[in-house]
Amino acid sequence: RTCKGVRVKLSDVHRGGEDAGTIDLDLSIQVGDGSEARDISDSSTPSVASGLVNLVNLAHLGTTPLDKPGGEEDRPSPIGDLILPEWLEDHAATRAKDSSLFSKYASTFKNPVLTEEQEATHTSRRRFPSNFKPSSAKADANLTPIAVNVHNQTLSVETMGGSEHPNQVKRFLYTTCGAPCDHGRGFGVVEGTNYSGGLRNLEARRKALAEKAQMSRLELLRAVKESQDLHPGRSHIPGNEVGVCKLREMTIEREQQLVALTWECAMRRGAALSQALGVCVTSYLACVSEENRAKEHAAKWREHGFLVCFEGMLSAAGKELHMIEDASVGIEMCRDCEVVIEAAGGAGAAG
Repeated sequence: RTCKGVRVKLSDVHRGGEDAGTIDLDLSIQVGDGSEARDISDSSTPSVASGLVNLVNLAHLGTTPLDKPGGEEDRPSPIGDLILPEWLEDHAATRAKDSSLFSKYASTFKNPVLTEEQEATHTSRRRFPSNFKPSSAKADANLTPIAVNVHNQTLSVETMGGSEHPNQVKRFLYTTCGAPCDHGRGFGVVEGTNYSGGLRNLEARRKALAEKAQMSRLELLRAVKESQDLHPGRSHIPGNEVGVCKLREMTIEREQQLVALTWECAMRRGAALSQALGVCVTSYLACVSEENRAKEHAAKWREHGFLVCFEGMLSAAGKELHMIEDASVGIEMCRDCEVVIEAAGGAGAAG
């Protein structure tokens, strides 16, 4: 899947230690699905019908039409709909609210419009729109796509007394950042479920919940069939068949929890991927800005890709464990992404 039109301006391009100008570019990002990748030059964006759940590669584990990949036929079920209308209305409102944030991110970061107050605010204190997120703004929902405290660090090593030859100066580049995770959504109990934590834990819970929901559906189907066998002329299950009714209530509860948990995982995946990918691209652009380094390694990057290694100082306890769970999934998803750097304005642009 390809998303185009993200423009990044890179300043302080170094040529032997001197400022050589800027790079203005577009990024095309393709999220793979494990199958053979499509042509990255295809500028078509994912269909709205495919939905966020499919975009972030979450498998459809339930039986409801929600989040089901396109092209699959819906068949009538003898146990009826497993999502209550009033619950669906509330959940749809939640999805609409969350989806509006994505639209806001896309429009504001692509075409930022500052108010007079924002223009008067120093960039280090400006929050939205902003290309930097400090720790104090990590829970700001408007800045969810941006990783926390992303900085490029350069360590230069040269012989005593200095060197007039740039090639003899060894420069080591590092990108430091906060863990790619969704602080905005927090790590408390997911609405509509009994589960909490980061992505690794939530996705494991989702898989276990899907298995329980499947068992409930099978038990309910058996109970409905037994009731129909006893009363072949009856087209419904009366309320006095308490066992069947309780089974259906439990099945509905599990199916609704599965839908809610799936949406939570999809939102967290989107945030973690956006942040992790932003860190990767920042690291790459920092290396590209070093002319000598780029010339030396460009062929390797073309053939093998750009290696990014994440190291962390978080402990596997409490809230930091949840941060690790988010970050590990977001970083892993970067393996299925391809980034294309083009001249700003499209293929016909000069430069």
